[in-house]
Amino acid sequence: MTTLRVFTTRKKNCYSIATEKRRRYLPRASFYYGNQDNKATPPVFDLQFDGNHWITVVTSMDTAIFHEAIYVAKGDTINERSFEFYINDVIVSDPIIPPYGKAIQRYLKNFSASSNTSFALGATSNSTLPPLTNALEVFTITDQLTDGTSPYDAIGYGRLQIDCGSSDKTTTKDRDGITEIWRTDEEFIKSGKNVLIAPNQNFNVMNTLRSFPDGNKNCYELPLNSDGSKYLLQAGFFYGNYDGQSRPPSFKLEIDGNLWANVMTSMSEEDPVYHELVYRVKKDQTTFCLVRTSNDEVPFISSIEAVEMDDSHMYRLMENKTALYLHSRINYGANKSVDKLIGRMEEEYDRIWESKEMSEYLNVTAEVIPNDSLLGENNPPWPVMATAIRAKTISDSIYLSVNFSTQKTEVVVAYFVLYFMDPTFFPPKNLTNKVDIYIDSQKLNTTDIPLFGRMDNAYSVVSLYPVRVFGSANVTISSTGNSTLAPVLNAMEVFSVMDVSKGGHMMLGFSLAFYVVLLHLCFAILFFY
Repeated sequence: MTTLRVFTTRKKNCYSIATEKRRRYLPRASFYYGNQDNKATPPVFDLQFDGNHWITVVTSMDTAIFHEAIYVAKGDTINERSFEFYINDVIVSDPIIPPYGKAIQRYLKNFSASSNTSFALGATSNSTLPPLTNALEVFTITDQLTDGTSPYDAIGYGRLQIDCGSSDKTTTKDRDGITEIWRTDEEFIKSGKNVLIAPNQNFNVMNTLRSFPDGNKNCYELPLNSDGSKYLLQAGFFYGNYDGQSRPPSFKLEIDGNLWANVMTSMSEEDPVYHELVYRVKKDQTTFCLVRTSNDEVPFISSIEAVEMDDSHMYRLMENKTALYLHSRINYGANKSVDKLIGRMEEEYDRIWESKEMSEYLNVTAEVIPNDSLLGENNPPWPVMATAIRAKTISDSIYLSVNFSTQKTEVVVAYFVLYFMDPTFFPPKNLTNKVDIYIDSQKLNTTDIPLFGRMDNAYSVVSLYPVRVFGSANVTISSTGNSTLAPVLNAMEVFSVMDVSKGGHMMLGFSLAFYVVLLHLCFAILFFY
């Protein structure tokens, strides 16, 4: 306390302290005035951490003052860079806070410019670092061409979002503030009627729909990349009693002549019905059809989304002549307040993760949840991997039942994906977590579960295919003999596998009668030997 640093200039003066991302620190700041300026006036001032107000410091004439905090570092230095974009000295953006180690983009549009328009970046009041930018693009907008080739004839979309029944494009923002543009469906279908329903949906794409009162089959033509690309296709349905009949209809979906799903819509005023498919596109126009199954039930649709996937690590066991129909995708350990529509920064493919807590297990959440996706197999979002269910003791197992009762006459071929990361924050180094995975009492895999905070972006994905199931499947996760922690599970996806080698085929499988004959034949051969 015999020395100090005094700041007589500038309103804000900052230290940059080297830290390790996501580690917990105990910072302590010490102040001893000692009448160093001979004014006998101990000063009062504020302390900030990463731009956040920490404490107002009231110093003393002859007593040392200490302030402590427990803090989790968000980056490699305890600092914050925050700035705004100016055009002609007018702020035109929300504060921009570049994340460490990744790129972000910001778009500005519909502003008037002249030959001497000025652009500037200005630090916000709570920024401790100066503004920065890597690149800037500026475009002029011309009137849309009225003649010539339709853009849909020349390109295939890697991401196509359609707001069915809308008369104009729809703009939405996800929870990360990323703007999404949903197209009208008029370029992709000529039949059907636009319907506007009461705007009681948080997700305003569900406020319109297209109904098909005429014809038994009505089809969209979707211009997707036709080089065998793998897409996640998602169809959304929100009835909203648009016809005043209080009779949500049922009908079928087809994709390129293959039965995709039997749709049963709902009277729910909150949750749309979604059907999802992982599908490999084979031609320039993908045909997506709604098929009437009853004369007095009118098919409709609210939204269509197609997102191209990285074929090298997304659902890598999927075969070329198959498609994956989503049965369930569950984010375990997360309560219902967690939004199942995760933002684009964390979930680039717009997958829907249903939150589920289970009272028979411990529902655990990591202390820190980064806003990002994890790079690796299937790119799970951080908010999903930061929650989990855990067995209450190391000798207990996790038991989950998956019901395939809609396919009662066939042995269904299923594709299971299990996600593991122990959310325990910075556990002691002598702890390990290793589990055996069983389906219907058959051991199919053993995997190590990475511990949260031990290594960056470390997680384990177990993909199981093919798994033959009749009626239901029982999943069991048990600790191995050398594990020191109870088993955990973060998330699980379950798909039914469709044969799409020929139009009209349904779920991959075989009849129970054939299955029984095959078992008897195998038994007879074994008995003979």
